[in-house]
Amino acid sequence: MFMPSQSVAASAAQPRPVFKNILLATDFSDTSQIALRYAIGLADLYHSKILVVHVTRGTSASVETHTSRSMSAYLASADLARVRYETLMERGEIPPVISGLADKHGIDLVIAGTHERKGAARLLLGSTVEQIFRAVSCPVLTTGPDVDRERPAKGGMKEVVYATDFDPGSLHAWPYALSLAEVYGARLTLVHILSEEIPPYAQEGTEVSFQEQLRRMLPEGRAISSEAVVQYVDRFSCRQNPQLNAASPKASCRKARRNTGSSR
Repeated sequence: MFMPSQSVAASAAQPRPVFKNILLATDFSDTSQIALRYAIGLADLYHSKILVVHVTRGTSASVETHTSRSMSAYLASADLARVRYETLMERGEIPPVISGLADKHGIDLVIAGTHERKGAARLLLGSTVEQIFRAVSCPVLTTGPDVDRERPAKGGMKEVVYATDFDPGSLHAWPYALSLAEVYGARLTLVHILSEEIPPYAQEGTEVSFQEQLRRMLPEGRAISSEAVVQYVDRFSCRQNPQLNAASPKASCRKARRNTGSSR
């Protein structure tokens, strides 16, 4: 699918998003500890206020006491002195509660830690964070169990990978990727995946066309280091051995052509 150039240009011209209000959903777990550190790092860079939220189904006095103590210990585990924050302890089902709070408080970004679930547990229970993602109207940043919890203290994000198929949904995410790369001084890699079903005689021309689309997305006057990757992927082999991911954006299942541009 070729995206009209005016749509790509419009995405590049969008103003940089700001995160005035960040909602941090926590269950006080280890992954929530990681999410807390990223929330602090982002709030510090964007001058945001953090709304720290814990949702419980319990209503007894003992549950409230335990939750209050857990919240205090959770907040004491990180340096919140340089950011503004507020805590809320709510009752109910997590996704609708978070969605309601996001609307009520004008939340620009939700942050939550994800837990590793495998097999039947994931199929039966699903992902609470995925339900939050589908319930709220703002972006959601998730931190998994393998994320380095000290990375925010080490300077935060070093590389941002933006994957796009040029449809309206992925283009909507573009200003956020660009903003994060700018505020962190991170390298930005733009990735578009092409199917190998494209006839061989059309592959080179298609790659060039999509690389040009990616280059058009980078607005002038933005001092960031960037790379454009147009990549052919055998869907079946990559499904069996996925290698293209944020941890290793330059890996490929078959081949890739790149265009590198840097203004610093």
